[in-house]
Amino acid sequence: MSQPSGASCSHSAPVRSALDEGVARTAVSSTDPPPDGRAARSRRTRERLVAALYGLIQEGDAEPSAAGIAARAGVSLRSFYVHFPSREDLHRDMARQATARVVGLLTPIDLGGDFAARVRDFAIQRELANEELAPLRRAAALQPASAALMLARDYGRQASRDQIVRVFAAELDRFESGVRRRRVAALDAVASGEGWDLLRTGHGLSPTEARQVVAEAAARLLAIQETA
Repeated sequence: MSQPSGASCSHSAPVRSALDEGVARTAVSSTDPPPDGRAARSRRTRERLVAALYGLIQEGDAEPSAAGIAARAGVSLRSFYVHFPSREDLHRDMARQATARVVGLLTPIDLGGDFAARVRDFAIQRELANEELAPLRRAAALQPASAALMLARDYGRQASRDQIVRVFAAELDRFESGVRRRRVAALDAVASGEGWDLLRTGHGLSPTEARQVVAEAAARLLAIQETA
């Protein structure tokens, strides 16, 4: 996915640490990697299998079979089960790789920048992250029994709220606690992964249009004092 030209965006430390911690807590111990060059080959095979799963979900196959994943990765079904004896192990690695891709896409928001710049960069960051993580959200929605995916989702949700509080601390500090809580909740409802999916699929908006909605919501929710 290409980043909009001429714009900066943010990666949130909580986004990265929350997802990593969440999936790490649910990791299913895999067998020890083989020594020497075999370890590198094993790692590459795991990466190909995870990339195959991610790609299949992106293309609309929300619950691809082990055989389909192996075929897409160009490995045998036996090799699939050697590297991922359980789906939970595969989900854990998928969450980690998705998070790494998001972190690689993003650059920091200047917390000392003016409000308009922070709103713009926040919206760009959410476009990039939410588009990249869409397959992970789809997998989590369809496989609620996966502890790894559920924890990745839950920590991602918390990270979303934490980032709003951090990036817009100066504006939120103007509100009393009840108003502040509602403003954070309202902006999170629009800018979160679930909110983004509703804008994109429920309302049929393009990524650019959805980004504009997030920016408009942030500007209105945080720049206008509560009157009632």
